[in-house]
Order: sequence, then C-alpha cells, then structure tokens
Amino acid sequence: MYKFLTAFMCRALSCILIKSISKINLTVIIWMVALIQVSASGRAQSVNINAKNSRIEKILDELGKQSGYHFLYNVQIISKASLVTIKATNSSLEQVLVQCFANQPFTYVIAGKNVIIRSKTIDSRSVERTSKPQDKAIQSIKINDTTARRTGSLMVGKMSDSPTSTDLVQSSTAPKINGRGKTVILTFDDAPESQFRTVAPLLHQYGFGATFYVCEFPPNYSDSTLYMNWRQIKILSQMGFEIGNHTWHHQSVASLTTDADREREICYVEQQCQRLGIPQPTSFCYPNYVTDTLFIATLRRHNYLTAKGGEDRPWYPKTDQPYFLPSFTLSGNQPNHFYHALEQARTDNVIVFCLHGVPDIDHPWVSTPPELLAYYLKYLHDHHFRVLSMQAYLKKIR
Repeated sequence: MYKFLTAFMCRALSCILIKSISKINLTVIIWMVALIQVSASGRAQSVNINAKNSRIEKILDELGKQSGYHFLYNVQIISKASLVTIKATNSSLEQVLVQCFANQPFTYVIAGKNVIIRSKTIDSRSVERTSKPQDKAIQSIKINDTTARRTGSLMVGKMSDSPTSTDLVQSSTAPKINGRGKTVILTFDDAPESQFRTVAPLLHQYGFGATFYVCEFPPNYSDSTLYMNWRQIKILSQMGFEIGNHTWHHQSVASLTTDADREREICYVEQQCQRLGIPQPTSFCYPNYVTDTLFIATLRRHNYLTAKGGEDRPWYPKTDQPYFLPSFTLSGNQPNHFYHALEQARTDNVIVFCLHGVPDIDHPWVSTPPELLAYYLKYLHDHHFRVLSMQAYLKKIR
C-alpha cells in the first residue's frame, strides 16, 4: 500500500511539474517574442509622407515627428541636397530614408534612436583619412530633437555672423606637421550643451573619437541651454563616444576629506551611467586639474585606468603614472598652442587635448570658437594624425 501511494504521488507531482514547466516555457517564449516585436517596432513603425520638390530638412522634420527618431546633421552638408519628391504610405522609416537619400551627396547611420547624417566623402570607419573633408568652415549645426523640444526641430549653433576659420587662422602660416603614426586624444570637460550641439556632429563628420568627461556643474546645471542633460549624454555614448567621470559636482578631489565624500562624488556619475545603459566609466578627469594622492585608492577601487590632469606636456604611456596623465588645454583663439603641442608629438607619446565648451557660455574664459574647433579637426585630418578616445587608445596598446 505504501509503495502504491508513493508511486501515485510521484506520478502526480511529475505531471504537475511538467505542466508548470510547460506553462513557464510558454510564458517565456511569449515574453521574448513580445520584446523582439517591441524592439523592432521603433524602426519598423509606419510613416506616411507625400512631398513634391521639397527640401530634405522639411522631410526630416516630419519623419522625426512621426517616428520619434532624432536627426543629427551639419547644415552645410545638407545644403547640398537635391530636392526630394516622395510618396510613401505605411512605409518603414528605413524604406523612406533609402528613397530620400538616393542620389544625395551624403548617407546616414542609425545609432539607437538617432539618425546621423554624414558626407559620403568621409568614411568614419577609417582612422587615417585619405578623402578630403569640406574646406569651408562649419556655419551651423542642426539637430532634430522631438523629445527635447516641443517645436520638433531646433536650429542651433548659428555662426553666419561669426568669423570663419580662415579669419581666425591664416592657413598659409600654419606649420606643416606630419602626423603619420602619431596619436592625438581629444577630451571635452564639464558637459556644456554645445558639446552635444556642435562638437559631436563635427567629430562625427571626420570619424574622430573623443572622451567626454561629464559632471553636473553647479549652480546652473539644470539650465538646459548651458549644460547637457543625461539623455543627451546617452546619445553621445550611442554615437560611439566615450563617457568619462568628472565627479558629480565638479568638486576638487583635494577638498574631499573623507572616503564617504570621495565615494559620493565618483559613484553618482557611475550610477547615472548604469541607469541609462552607458558603459561604466574607466577614464577620470580631475576637476580644475587639482590632484590628490589620497584619491588614487578610490580610482583603483572603482577600476579606473587613467585620471587626466593638466601640465601642458605630452603623455608618455610607458613611463608616466596613469593617474596623473598630462594634457594640453585649448581655449580661446590660440592656434599657436595647438601647433606647439603637435610639434612635440612622437610615435612613443600621445598628445592629449582638453577643451571645454564650443562655445562655453557659462565659463567664457575656457571657451573655444566653433570655427576654430572646425579648423583644428580639419588640420588633424589633413595632416594624418590618428585621433582617438582615451578608451580606444588603451585598447589599442594592450
């Protein structure tokens, strides 16, 4: 009798477990299919457009409103577009883009919810360029950002009344520095809004890497006309740029007298990155270039590979302490300082440039004119320097 009851109970339990597991598996499958459909729905979302001989900017604005995608592009590149005639009903965004971009002098890449438009003459996958970029200075940058502005698209970075790069720098007097085999790392500090609006599209035009050291700079961080928000920082990461840690409040590390203070300032940026799916920072920058040996233990505990300071000298990776990494600061109209740094470039060192806002409205004493940054990038491209982020360089030498 005991054996009979035991056998009966085992069979019953087996049946219940099998049915439960089957239900669980079915639930998981349904959930996974739903996720796949949701993931694909963004790009496959139907759009409707009917335009005849229309400017492509107008079409992109409409596509942004319907799809929720953000279009990032340089106005000078877009100005060369042919007029577009298109009629599409219940079509996917990619189907419409293929039609709009047919026979245009530019192409596009999709990164997350961003459509980044770039010239066909620049191959962003290449480090050393052979194709020529546009010779004229960048006049303006336009970003279609329907989630950030209710107006749908926003014209920003207007520079039509500003001097061109040739006014700021006489190219005939620029030294010819051979950059082949030499590395430049571009870094941008403090997270001013112009880094998203102006710097990122310029960098992407040349396929250059860069590291953005972000913080929430008091007291005006909440002013979105002055500083990037975390949604914009996430877009920079999606574009392939490195996000580094500049402490929460841009506070000098020497003023952080307790472990709790140091942890609070360094952890906040890491937590924001984790929340938004941004890779955890491995590059740190000292606010105001003020270093502190006590802070090194915190950097090591959080697995940082480098910590950037100032000093205006080249970085020698084989001999320099990685937590006191030197850089050259660029601000204002000082191309001679730019050239002076590049003249020191060797195959065994790295020239690390540090810039801030382009322009920097909140801190004008560290501001760089947008036209001058455009000139710097063109010079680096034309003279064959390899331009990387901090993270990309470290991966390369490992």
